[in-house]
Amino acid sequence: MQYRASVMDYASPETFARAMRERMESARSRFLPDLPTLVVFPEDIGLGLAFTADFEHVRRCRRIARAGVILAARHLMAVTKWRVRGAISLNASLLKTLSDRHVERVYRETFRRLAQEYSVYLCAGSAPIAFDPAQAAVYNLSYLFAPDGSLILSQPKTRLLEQEGQRGLGLTAARESDLQVARLPFCHLGIAICYDAFFPSVIARLKTLGADVLAQPSFNPEAWTPKQERDWKNGLWSAVQSTPGFRAGINPMMVGGLFDIQAEGVSSIVAPASCTPDGSGFLSRARSVDQDEIIHAVIPPSPPPCPAPPEASGAEQAPPGS
Repeated sequence: MQYRASVMDYASPETFARAMRERMESARSRFLPDLPTLVVFPEDIGLGLAFTADFEHVRRCRRIARAGVILAARHLMAVTKWRVRGAISLNASLLKTLSDRHVERVYRETFRRLAQEYSVYLCAGSAPIAFDPAQAAVYNLSYLFAPDGSLILSQPKTRLLEQEGQRGLGLTAARESDLQVARLPFCHLGIAICYDAFFPSVIARLKTLGADVLAQPSFNPEAWTPKQERDWKNGLWSAVQSTPGFRAGINPMMVGGLFDIQAEGVSSIVAPASCTPDGSGFLSRARSVDQDEIIHAVIPPSPPPCPAPPEASGAEQAPPGS
């Protein structure tokens, strides 16, 4: 799911659920009745849920930082409590408060119901979630649901950009030991949230745990330039090309924006080059960098032996997408 974010999709829990259901309904025609379906949404798709309970007070904001100031003032007592108790930043205290009050519940229930309604395995992108009501830490967390709506896996992000960490949103990075693999009937799925997929140690950990398919929900808050596109191949695409045993990788991108935060990207489904018709390593790619799109592919049933990996871009630095 390449999702074009709009602040209006977060006007209420009902509005958000309706927007997500519309996208699932658009995808329904791609489902194959004789094969199980895995749907993957982008990173940070749940971030805008921070605004739903106070939407009328923030909807006219031009900048997301201003919206955060308004939210902090409206939840001042709880935010202050967590800031003192947890010795954490103002932003971290605000996200903790909002996760506990509604964000986690709306995020979980929206995607749980969609997985059940459409009988699919569903990786719900990610949202800022506090694992433990008694603890201050908030993670960039992805939920994976089964077709019966049960929660299979909760995967936090292990590598944070500066704007996500304590000097930015105030999120906490998970440990590599927190990485897990979900054993689904048709694959062993590992989730490497955006930046995680650019770190060989993360890929190696997921491979050691038995992953043969990777999901990389992503949010890239930069223009999708030719250089950015080349650099992006140093992540999931390179991991699948160079690691024996990986059958496929799924990289849905958030595009559009929340207030002044704008994102671009090209969603893709990748496989070993020998499993793709043109030898490119891509089974499917979005056509646009800033529009809603749904891409789909049938995952190869088993991985071929990996040849020497093709050259990605020659860039050594991972791109600055989150």
